[in-house]
Amino acid sequence: MMKLIDLGFDPWFEAHVDDVRHDLRQEDQGIARVSAVDRNSCMIRNELREIPAELAGKFSFHVESPVNLPCVGDWVTVQYHVEPMVILAKTDLIPPDELQQKLAAIRQASITTRVIALSNITGSGFDEFQQVLMPVM
Repeated sequence: MMKLIDLGFDPWFEAHVDDVRHDLRQEDQGIARVSAVDRNSCMIRNELREIPAELAGKFSFHVESPVNLPCVGDWVTVQYHVEPMVILAKTDLIPPDELQQKLAAIRQASITTRVIALSNITGSGFDEFQQVLMPVM
């Protein structure tokens, strides 16, 4: 497993990380290095992998100049999150029109998260589900 030191997190950064450690109390927060930037998004690298990231709305709206935005090589504090979603399993046990009715009912209930309908028989939905679990980098 890669360590932050392998990405250039040297003793100087380690000595100064206490300045931001109070912000890193939650499990879903950490430190990562910006590896690519493209318009309003970027790729960040931590000890485990490279993942896409976006600036927090609060931060992006208070930036006075693009010069203040993160660029490649910058260290950033990040908050990781899990995307909520609804998984409908065993959808092969009902007719396609009934599945469509159930999907419509979910949307009519104002559920706006991603909905993935899975069928073990046909394999329908598994590509999308696998992509959610392990995004291709």
